Amino acid sequence: NNLERETRQIFEDYNTDLAIQSKGAATPLHSRLRPEDIAALRSVPGVQIDPLVVGAFREEWKPYAILLGTPAGIVTRFGLIEGSYPAPGGSTVMIGNILAQRLGLKPGDLLSLGEEPATVVGIYSIGNRLFDGAVVTDIFEAQRRIGREGLINLALGRVRDKASLTRVIKEINSRFPHL
Repeated sequence: NNLERETRQIFEDYNTDLAIQSKGAATPLHSRLRPEDIAALRSVPGVQIDPLVVGAFREEWKPYAILLGTPAGIVTRFGLIEGSYPAPGGSTVMIGNILAQRLGLKPGDLLSLGEEPATVVGIYSIGNRLFDGAVVTDIFEAQRRIGREGLINLALGRVRDKASLTRVIKEINSRFPHL
């Protein structure tokens, strides 16, 4: 299916080895990871864990708008083509080039996003239709906008030694049966 193919492409493009979500969640939108889960995952030897927030909005401009909240270390992996990255703690966003073209937006414009507008500060392209139509902001701003402070939906993992990937997966499955 397209979503699975696009997700695999993102994994390859961004050197991500693992996607961790709550057990039984059909999509990251339905997943709930606790802050303690993220802290414990970070204790697994040989893996770097980055939390993500994934939310969705119904907006006039798009019936199903995806909002990604990322920590500073991940946002810089998006291929910025104009403007700048969103500042942590602010009401700023960057938008995918497909969304920018569709809405005719550029850095400095306002975007309706939930109960209050956000300032577009950058436009990115990662070569993936789903994500190039999304909105990206600071992880805490995303949590605030979707009304779920402290919520993490997804953890991305990068294994330092690719030969140890199987061991890391087994350890995570063993230590975290709820994920």
